[in-house]
Amino acid sequence: DTRAAIEASERAAQARRVMEERKNLGEQRRTMVADQLATMRQGMQPLRTRIRSAVGEVRVIEWTHGSTWPADRQGMPIVGVGLDVTGQDQAERDVRFKQRALEQSINGIVIADMEARLTFVNDTFLRSLGYATAAEVLGRHGLEFCADQTLGAQVIETLRADRAWVVEITLLRKDGSPIE
Repeated sequence: DTRAAIEASERAAQARRVMEERKNLGEQRRTMVADQLATMRQGMQPLRTRIRSAVGEVRVIEWTHGSTWPADRQGMPIVGVGLDVTGQDQAERDVRFKQRALEQSINGIVIADMEARLTFVNDTFLRSLGYATAAEVLGRHGLEFCADQTLGAQVIETLRADRAWVVEITLLRKDGSPIE
């Protein structure tokens, strides 16, 4: 009986401390927590964290969590699942790195699909040809920018055949003048 009474007293004291801590939270903190809880109630929200495994490797874990109770209920039971996405995270970082390299190159870069329609151009290409935005050129056929249509068509056919070819092509600016 004495042991049970002591444990009950300790639990009550701990509950009082928790309640006191909640009261001491600043208004900003309470608002942030309320916003997070509201977001969680809307559906599953992923969160990525980095952890160190037992063997010292850094792993990326994506946590998906959400509430199992309707918004009008008191309390907040939460369900969470963690998935190791280290490989996916590294691949995404590699893609972002390569994307930045393409975008920031001092050389004009163009990527086209198999029909030779432009799908990517960097700012250097746009400036060189006198265009202000990528929207002006994306989706257009690559031959529209070639001064020598025959040579441009040969380049496209060579690339479609998955062969490499080094060639200089004279491109046309937006005003129709060739880039020398």
